[in-house]
Amino acid sequence: MVLCVTGVYWLGLDSGFILDDSANLYALGDITIGEISILDFVSNGQAGPGGRPISLFSFAIQHASWPDQPQFFKFVNLFIHLMNMVFLFFIAKIIGGYLGLSVKQGLAVASVATLWWGIHPLHMSSVLYVIQRMNLLSHFFILATLLAYLNMRKRMIGGESFFAFMLLGTTVLIGIIFAVLSKENGVLIPAFLLAIEFSFFYHHANRRQVVYWRLVRWVILAMPLLFLVGYLIWTRQSMMDAYAHRDFTMSERVLTQSRVLWMYVQSIFFPISGQYGVVHDNVTISHSLFNPISTLFSVLSWIVIVVLAVVLGVVQKRYVVLSFAVFFFLAGHVLESTVIPLELYFEHRNYLASFGLIYALCWLLWLESKALSSLLNGLKKGLLICLIAIFSLVSVDVARLWANPTEQAFAWAMQSPDSLRANQYLFGVISKGGQRELANKLNEKMMLNWPKAGLSYIRKIRYLCNAPDSSLDREISTQTELMEKIASAKITRWELRELKGFIIKENGQGGCQGLPESTILALFDALTESLSQAAGTNENDDRTVATRIELYELVGRYYFSEGRYHEAIEAWQQSFHQKPSAMIAYFMAYSFHKVGERDKASNSLRAAKEQLKTDAAGYDRKMRKLEALEVLLKGSAL
Repeated sequence: MVLCVTGVYWLGLDSGFILDDSANLYALGDITIGEISILDFVSNGQAGPGGRPISLFSFAIQHASWPDQPQFFKFVNLFIHLMNMVFLFFIAKIIGGYLGLSVKQGLAVASVATLWWGIHPLHMSSVLYVIQRMNLLSHFFILATLLAYLNMRKRMIGGESFFAFMLLGTTVLIGIIFAVLSKENGVLIPAFLLAIEFSFFYHHANRRQVVYWRLVRWVILAMPLLFLVGYLIWTRQSMMDAYAHRDFTMSERVLTQSRVLWMYVQSIFFPISGQYGVVHDNVTISHSLFNPISTLFSVLSWIVIVVLAVVLGVVQKRYVVLSFAVFFFLAGHVLESTVIPLELYFEHRNYLASFGLIYALCWLLWLESKALSSLLNGLKKGLLICLIAIFSLVSVDVARLWANPTEQAFAWAMQSPDSLRANQYLFGVISKGGQRELANKLNEKMMLNWPKAGLSYIRKIRYLCNAPDSSLDREISTQTELMEKIASAKITRWELRELKGFIIKENGQGGCQGLPESTILALFDALTESLSQAAGTNENDDRTVATRIELYELVGRYYFSEGRYHEAIEAWQQSFHQKPSAMIAYFMAYSFHKVGERDKASNSLRAAKEQLKTDAAGYDRKMRKLEALEVLLKGSAL
């Protein structure tokens, strides 16, 4: 199994970083050159509420491979995936025992189910999309916890021990901590275990054990989920603020997920090469139960399936494997496919959730039925083998596509022409290939089709900055219209960071040579207006504040690079007011020094040193800068 899966995924290891990889991992280069330490990188994670330090540490120790050797990152991802396969095989073997299978039958079903799961093209993006290591690591700890729990639970069916129950609870707690520190969906460990409990153990306890098992289910397993619900209620305001930056409401997201879950099921059982990837941002939103009408059928069908799973699997114990498949699948989606304002569709959400459905079908097709002839039983096994072979071939095709970024970008854009992400990825590949005019035409198409997408306008500004005079003359008439569109677009700090990369002069070099200063200042006004419109009635939600700080820093850096220090000071003061920062205070001090205001420079320098006590990332580098400025200020005072 391991060799087969390794052989398929190996075809895609020689591929690059894509999409969110750079946004999350760009600081690895700072570790390599000594700007920050590994501890700085790990302790300043912003990918989720918990910071995901375990995942970040796994990236940090590979900093020497950034950004030129993505295959080494993907090799580690593959290794974690293979380890998860091993855990899952032993879990499947234990589950076979609870279903009454013989040792031989249990091994056979566990083997084919694990092979199918491990080689499934749905998981290709979890392995070959580098940043999804966070998801892989979280599931590594989830699976390790599930396996440990099942082994202890199996040994405890025949007896009782308070110490054993405490050990069980401690195991679950430790597993949750390590999984959550990798990615927040690690909190789903109790949900997966409850799915297993109600499927296989609901009737196993004798009268003396009933109290203990209730403690297991409602204290050890249900309590963490109740804490999760409490946390979501406590943070409901920030969650609603985040919905302001989405194209859908909470109710629309919940309704849409009923249809998305069926899309996932279709991807699990019906392999079509073109449907696998990371460009699924074009899902049709369900605005009500009847718009589209498929929403109503999706909601009703899930209600019916859950009721059948409870009645036939838990109550009557006739189709236990049905309850396991349904509960396990839904447990994997209870966090990311409900009320949290995430994107509507991502393949990695099925990484473990898909296993219950895959195992159930393997159980159905592999085991011989007395009601069928030996020929039909053989045909069932043959069908299963053919299914795995088909999925393997599709996975080979998907892996080869990952290994060819140019072909992959064009394929994704052709398969999903209404996907903004697919077109943005294609733009990046074309630009990297030096086809500047073709990239500009594609970008103009995105500006037309997605007028609210701010990144397209930033890239248009970049094009204008480097346009030949003849091209620039043709574009000047459109600049006023361009600023109006930017003012109504959605701008995040990531767009501003891209803008900073080409609009700021470094040591008198670079900068935007193709646009006059009046246009750049108009751009800053348009960006400010965009943020004001995006904030709406709440200007203090975390995302808006972070973007506003990024804009103030950008404006300050621009003015500073142009020698306009008073304007730079004004912008940095606004940034510092939003969120005190040692480096912003340093820039203010240096600017005050440039305009001869030594007292204000000294005050800003003291503020920078004070802020550095809490702003510890890159402490040594920042302190060296502050000390050098202090020497400069003392020298100028003589």
